Amino acid sequence: MDTEQSCNSAYTIGTSIVLETITGEVTKGEVFANDKVTQCLILTEPSNEGHKCHLRVLKADCIKKVLSTKVPEDFVVAKLPHVDINKCLDREAKAIQAAELDAARKGHGVTKEAQQIFDALSKTMPCKWHGKTIVVLGEVSIREPYDLSTVQSEHPEGGAAIVDRVKKVLDAERKRMN
Repeated sequence: MDTEQSCNSAYTIGTSIVLETITGEVTKGEVFANDKVTQCLILTEPSNEGHKCHLRVLKADCIKKVLSTKVPEDFVVAKLPHVDINKCLDREAKAIQAAELDAARKGHGVTKEAQQIFDALSKTMPCKWHGKTIVVLGEVSIREPYDLSTVQSEHPEGGAAIVDRVKKVLDAERKRMN
């Protein structure tokens, strides 16, 4: 069957069709989809196994001839709604941003325990990974093994109150984990 005929608009969704394949098999079903890009005709066929139907995908070059077609009398092709491309692009951008933020919250090459500590700290304070070091509020770092002795200020001239707060939250989380 030639490509033009296989993707003919006569084979619209809902059309009952009987066709013969190049192997001589006669197939009948209802057109579920007619994909011009992949040159495939997808039919729904009745099922004897308790399912509503089977889907059969036929490549256009495997169809020898169409024996009959019948468009249902009450068949109306539904008009598809307008797709706002700008909304799609906005959704895509937001999804990418969310995925990037999620990926940034995952430490690379860190232990499960380290990730749990990071997750707990990030619930109350902004945190980010810098290699295997957790940076809290952009001012306090927690290095492996992520205990109180490894908490230190990034700014030697101050930040004692922030360091104390981070130590308090870290200590509480470690107690909760044990």
